[in-house]
Amino acid sequence: MKRIEYLFKKIILLFIVWITSNYNSIAQAIIFTSDQQLTDLTDPNKKIDMSLGHTKRYASLRDVCEEIRKNGGHTLTIAFDEFFRQYRDQPASERKLTRS
Repeated sequence: MKRIEYLFKKIILLFIVWITSNYNSIAQAIIFTSDQQLTDLTDPNKKIDMSLGHTKRYASLRDVCEEIRKNGGHTLTIAFDEFFRQYRDQPASERKLTRS
């Protein structure tokens, strides 16, 4: 019985290590907080604020896609969420392009 518990714990640990090591290659996301960012995306080299916390992060669409490719990923998720506006220096604005 102890051998089964040991093997089960080892399998769980290996699974956790595999998931965390492959996290960046699974998917990458860009979260917009304004229509302007969506418009800015038409220039793949223009850097936009992609901060998801208090640490500022600026990247272009090209930067994000190259990072995905470098990590072996194939998926880019694009979403709109005003929650993250609190971490970016953007005033509130009316949504015209991304109405729900």
